[in-house]
Amino acid sequence: MTYPRASLISTLMFSIALPHVACDPDDSTQPAADSNRGPLGKSDGRGSCALSDCGGPSSSGSGWCDASCAGHGDCAQGVELCGFDACHEDDDCPAGSRCELTDPSECVGDDAHIDPDDCTVTVPQDYESVSAAIAGLAGAGGRICVGAGSFSAHADIDQSSAMGPLEIVGISAEQSTLFGDLRVRNYPAGVTIERIKFTGLVTISANTVIRDSRFVSAQRAWNLLISGDAGAKLTHARVERCEFTLPDPSSISAIRIVPGQRADQEIEVVNSYVHHSRSGIEVYVPTGEHRSRVSLVNNTIVDQIDYGIVMTRPTASVRYVNNLIGRARIGVTIAAGAATAGHNAYFDNGTNFAGGAVPGPGAVTHSPRLSDDHPPRPLAGSPLIDAGDAASAPAVDFHGVARTALADIGCVEH
Repeated sequence: MTYPRASLISTLMFSIALPHVACDPDDSTQPAADSNRGPLGKSDGRGSCALSDCGGPSSSGSGWCDASCAGHGDCAQGVELCGFDACHEDDDCPAGSRCELTDPSECVGDDAHIDPDDCTVTVPQDYESVSAAIAGLAGAGGRICVGAGSFSAHADIDQSSAMGPLEIVGISAEQSTLFGDLRVRNYPAGVTIERIKFTGLVTISANTVIRDSRFVSAQRAWNLLISGDAGAKLTHARVERCEFTLPDPSSISAIRIVPGQRADQEIEVVNSYVHHSRSGIEVYVPTGEHRSRVSLVNNTIVDQIDYGIVMTRPTASVRYVNNLIGRARIGVTIAAGAATAGHNAYFDNGTNFAGGAVPGPGAVTHSPRLSDDHPPRPLAGSPLIDAGDAASAPAVDFHGVARTALADIGCVEH
């Protein structure tokens, strides 16, 4: 089967070098005192390399000019995106900053480019929406590459006889936006989604991996619903290095997980940043026996109106480990059940535990000493450093940076 690729290379410029930003260290937009800036100059969640123009309303905003990067645009000139990170094209930036990598190919995890030759179909060049691209592939599998812009993804992925894996890949979670509700109902060969910003509800009930993506839907009950309940075709779902926020006070939770009764079913949420929602992660077990495994590992879950984690009828096969849970009315609440907890950190909650929730081994309740980054990282002297369960921790953190042998608690390694 062939697909329309007319003028693909000329029209699809998926190399994602950002526009050059001339950042003069003497620019009047920078703060007068170094103390007003983060240690890397630009203290947003993507390290020293901000993706916006110079200047900002505060040291936790979208970037200040930094004299240590004078001469090459304060790390904003010639950068390329690697997942959530921006990697500088040279090696003059301070060691330890997110832009210290000299070659985008060295970025841990995903490539910094989308090569048109690796795309089966493209949006908007071949199809005007992801919905149309999914329909056009008709279960044949392939890679849908999503360009810069906002496109419809209102679709059901439901192919009982899918012939090959399906990938939906964006330039970055800042540039490739999908609106509408996307449902992955049945796709035996598996679905992988990378570097996408979602503004609608995403529902997963079949084998799916989502990474390096953002969920910012409004006026929805959830950002993401993962259902392994009766009738679901799901054996494995994994969400990693993603950001979730759902500020609508009428919502329920940013992520809802409904485990099923299949012993071969596994649902994982790891290395993710869940913030400013009604509740962070909800695990709801329907009445009756459930045997699927649920793992919530190394997530940073902060600034929730109600609960950081809320569970109903969990069993020991539900694990939450190495999570940073703070600034919620209740850190963790468990109704009518008991889950497996360990090496979680709790701070500035109205109360840390309710119902059947317990601290578990290795719990940290001291001040976490966090940076103002988004997501926050442990500062020197933080009790989160090396306090995680290393056997449970993923190999890399939210930014794709390798974790140390003794893993930290939370989604960002110090």
